[in-house]
Amino acid sequence: MAKDREPLVNFNIATMSGIYPGSRTMIYQRLRLRQGDEASDGASNGANGRWAQLQWYTDPASAILLQANEKQPTPKPLLAIPEPEQPNFVQRLHEGLSGINLKADACFACRNWQPLPVHTDDRLPAGRCRWNDDEGTIPSAIATQSALSLACQHFQPLDEPQSNPVTTTSPSTVHPRVLKSAELDPDRLPFWPRLWHRMRHSLRQGQRPVQNWTQQVIERSGVGAGTEPCFICQGRLANLGALAVASPEGDKQTLSVWRCRSCYTTYFNDWTDRWERLDNLETEESYYRIAPAETYAILSIIHATVGGDHPGRRHERRQQREQILAILSGNQPLSHQVRQGR
Repeated sequence: MAKDREPLVNFNIATMSGIYPGSRTMIYQRLRLRQGDEASDGASNGANGRWAQLQWYTDPASAILLQANEKQPTPKPLLAIPEPEQPNFVQRLHEGLSGINLKADACFACRNWQPLPVHTDDRLPAGRCRWNDDEGTIPSAIATQSALSLACQHFQPLDEPQSNPVTTTSPSTVHPRVLKSAELDPDRLPFWPRLWHRMRHSLRQGQRPVQNWTQQVIERSGVGAGTEPCFICQGRLANLGALAVASPEGDKQTLSVWRCRSCYTTYFNDWTDRWERLDNLETEESYYRIAPAETYAILSIIHATVGGDHPGRRHERRQQREQILAILSGNQPLSHQVRQGR
């Protein structure tokens, strides 16, 4: 009888080799706050918002909201929530923020977010983003977002967050993670399943299989996969797809989609490499917070382009570049930096 595949680990203890993506010494969550009477401007990604940090402690179990104070080196506590693992954590967080005239630009306070009886690996409530997805066609691996995920440009604030369907009689379950590309490698199969896979592949050689979204939404291997930190939590970002195009100057421009392994927040990365044209080894990089529907639309373009991550034919992908950048129209970057030299 064939054995099931063993789970893929990032570090091989037997050979003491592999990629170690880092660890999280303390679980925390960044929140973007605004005054209760201040209108939210989702299109600007909260450029004028104030950031605070929500930290979890175990003895006693509590969540402490801290906001940095320029006059005091030690952050000043704004709020304390006991027993944060209770199902009504989001409601208590909202009530606590309202008591100090603050609101959070997070998914739980958005009209487009629908709470579900699932939670993240950090036991935070999670739900489905319904923006531009009335029929539920977007795969759940993309549509599911943490209740504390950063609001996108389509944020529609609520006066009161929706109640979570999780109760003591209906325990929540951890949302299924996205498979890594290496876990789908047939060479990791036992002997007979591996032999059968190779025979079937040889019979289908020359025919491109049609994959559904469940098979296509995977974490890609490669440089940077699982090494970049999430903007909101200490989780690691995993790459879901990339497309190499040519910038207006002819430089290599890589447009890619990323997803946090811990809070499921989805991001878009725009990276331009000017090394071949300039002597100063200049690169330019921007990160955007995008909604799941935008993630789905960009990944659809990427998957429809054969060999899209190879820069050799990047000059032939002008139309794909314009389509993707049109999806990001009006979205301001969370991070933007220009680097020169190594």
